[in-house]
Amino acid sequence: MTEVIEIEVPIEEIIAREERVTKTKRFETPDRVAVIPAINYRYLLPVIGVRFRDYYNDPEVMLRSQVLGQKWLMENVKTDAYSVTGAWVGGWTDFQNATEASAMGCQVEFPEDDIPVVHEGGWVRTEKDLRRLENMDTINHGLNGRQIEFRRAMMQIADKYPVRFRGGPVFYPGANPAMTHTSNGPFTNAAYLMGRYSNHGWW
Repeated sequence: MTEVIEIEVPIEEIIAREERVTKTKRFETPDRVAVIPAINYRYLLPVIGVRFRDYYNDPEVMLRSQVLGQKWLMENVKTDAYSVTGAWVGGWTDFQNATEASAMGCQVEFPEDDIPVVHEGGWVRTEKDLRRLENMDTINHGLNGRQIEFRRAMMQIADKYPVRFRGGPVFYPGANPAMTHTSNGPFTNAAYLMGRYSNHGWW
């Protein structure tokens, strides 16, 4: 039988956090301000001892790392996070802000010790290049296509990573993983495409 990953936060605390966040979303008055940090896996992977290259090359390593990263975060930093599903809190296809540029034909590098970055120098120079861009299948191309594959793979192995808050029911963060939804926005992506932006800023 698969061992359940126990997160040492009482289910009563999780319920209280969810209620606090729900009240905030409804513009009601919670007992205090709800706080959910967006702590990136750029910071969590070193804490749990996972190499960046392994994380971005294997959907199982990605899913397991997300669960263990959130276990560490929830046990060591008290916030109002109340789930291990969805972006930032486990069970999602995490290719950071490089996804869009990759889907539009830009090269992406995967450093040994950091998140993926868009390679300096774009490819859109002429009207012909713009027509090529218009005809691209950006849904299935580059990292967009890869994240679809990763999501399917995570769903297939979801039952290998059951999770439980102390006193609560077992759940599976990989059963319905979210897709990457982070973005660099239209202007930065346009700069990537034209080669006017590097990982160090505009040039």
